[in-house]
Amino acid sequence: MRGIIIFLSAFLGIILSVHCDHAQAEQIMENVIVPGSDAPKVQARIDQCSVPENARGFWGGGDIGKNWSVGNIVAAQMVRYNLTKGSASLNSQGLGGGLTFRYYPSDWMAEVDHNRDIRRIKPECRATTFSAKTLADSLTEGKLAFPFLSISATAFVAKLENTDQISIQPTLLFGIYRDLVNIGIGFNATGPDKGNTFLMLGFGTGFNF
Repeated sequence: MRGIIIFLSAFLGIILSVHCDHAQAEQIMENVIVPGSDAPKVQARIDQCSVPENARGFWGGGDIGKNWSVGNIVAAQMVRYNLTKGSASLNSQGLGGGLTFRYYPSDWMAEVDHNRDIRRIKPECRATTFSAKTLADSLTEGKLAFPFLSISATAFVAKLENTDQISIQPTLLFGIYRDLVNIGIGFNATGPDKGNTFLMLGFGTGFNF
């Protein structure tokens, strides 16, 4: 019961955080689209970060359509709740990584040639976990696209509770704040708890291809 309460509290916190993140991102992109007196500098930054239409395939090797991109993620487990046993583990010891699919809402990216398409924005100009300056922060380093949600296919190597044994744990993560906060569901593929499913809450950092 304690574990369920922990996860419900975490889930509610994430929902509230997403709402705040959405409002913040709308303001971020207002600063991009409505630059005011800094219009020439903003346009210069957009030009610097733009991928030409005829070169989109070269730059967009990690992109899937107008709003999705593929990158990678490294994450650490903080709380794990074993659904099979009904037990929770705080400060759980697990480290993993894998591929992440990031969703960029059209309103969360700058226009390039009157189009909002993640394939037209260079990877280095997209916000990541610890690199997310806006054009309001810097007209030379500001990012032009901010992800709303990430879905990650990962595998964790984790130490099980009250034992020195290690388990491999395939896990599906759902992340916000540019891959920083992640909640997911997985199962133990090896070890004494093989076959047990669990929920987890953890922190991560993402990278672009």
